[in-house]
Amino acid sequence: MEDVKILAEILQSIPDLAKNIKQAPPEFTKQRAGDSRALVTMSRGMDRPGKLGTMRFILPLILDSMFNKFLPSIFGPNMFQMFQKQGMTFQQIQRKKRLDRTLQAMFIASILSSIGIGVNCLTKLMAARLRASHSLVNGSLAAVLVIAGVGRRKLPKKESN
Repeated sequence: MEDVKILAEILQSIPDLAKNIKQAPPEFTKQRAGDSRALVTMSRGMDRPGKLGTMRFILPLILDSMFNKFLPSIFGPNMFQMFQKQGMTFQQIQRKKRLDRTLQAMFIASILSSIGIGVNCLTKLMAARLRASHSLVNGSLAAVLVIAGVGRRKLPKKESN
C-alpha cells in the first residue's frame, strides 16, 4: 500500500503528467530502492534451507520475544510484528533489528562472561581450600562434567508399562 501511496504522490507532483509520464518510474525507483533492498535482504535471511536455516529463522523470533518482554523500552518486537507497525519503513525495521541483534549478543556475552568469571573465582576458592593447584581443580571439574555427560548418554531408557 505504501508503494501505491508514493506512486500517487509522484504522479500528482509531475506537471503536465500526460507529456511527462516517463519521469514517474525513475523517481519511484529512486524513492523505493532502499526499502526494496531492505525487504529483499530480510526476506532472504528468513528463508534459508535445512536445520541451520530453521534455527536462523526461529532463534531470532525467540530472542526478540524474550528480550522485548524483559526490556521493551530497549528491544523491539519480532520482525513480523514490526512489519505491522504503521509509519516504519523496511529500512528502519532492518536497522532496528540489527541494533537489537547487536545488543542481544552483547547482553548474552556479558552474562556468559560473568558466569565464566564466577566459575573461575569459585574454582580458585576451591583450590585454596583444598590446597591444590587451580589447574588441578579445573581439570577435575572438567573431567567430572565429561564423565557425567557420557554416563548420561549410556544410561538405559526406562520402559513404560
